[in-house]
Amino acid sequence: PGRAVIAAPAAYGGAQDSWTRFYTEITLRGGVVEACPVTVTGSPSVNLFIAPTGDVHVLATHEQIFCPAYRFVGASFPQSSVPHAPLAAAATAVGEAAARAGVSGFVGVDFVVLTEDGTCGKGSEGITGATRLWAVDLNVRPSSTQASFDLFHFVAGGTFNPETGVYSIPDPEGAAEQALLESRGGGAGDGGMG
Repeated sequence: PGRAVIAAPAAYGGAQDSWTRFYTEITLRGGVVEACPVTVTGSPSVNLFIAPTGDVHVLATHEQIFCPAYRFVGASFPQSSVPHAPLAAAATAVGEAAARAGVSGFVGVDFVVLTEDGTCGKGSEGITGATRLWAVDLNVRPSSTQASFDLFHFVAGGTFNPETGVYSIPDPEGAAEQALLESRGGGAGDGGMG
């Protein structure tokens, strides 16, 4: 009990009774205990599509927002806690492993970003502030953030580049100017005089 913390003690009768109830419930039902580093600096997530052929496609990335800890309340797009390339590569590796296990369709991979203190393993002594990316959850279903991204994509009409993580939106000013010219009877190239 001194090295672990129950994230939601109210679920187990409050702070005083929580360890006893937690132990009783987990021994009766089983469960998963997740490690959580103290120095989490981000919670990026990647939406993938695994084709029936096994090809893995990055559809979007986002940063998960939690309040209080471990309670998802929303996401921002795009993710900003790590460079896109390592995140996409890690998510793609998870997607490829899922494909080998027979998974296809929409998948979400959640990560945590942490900064280690120089004890990151063999050969890393003295390295402080090393950034690490841990995969912590695999959602084998279309996620709510994928649905949100799809709505955004429909409204914005832009393009997501899975290699860079950048979403480009067409120049709305040029489009608005062209629509205004056309509504006044002008066309492209005549400056609206018509």
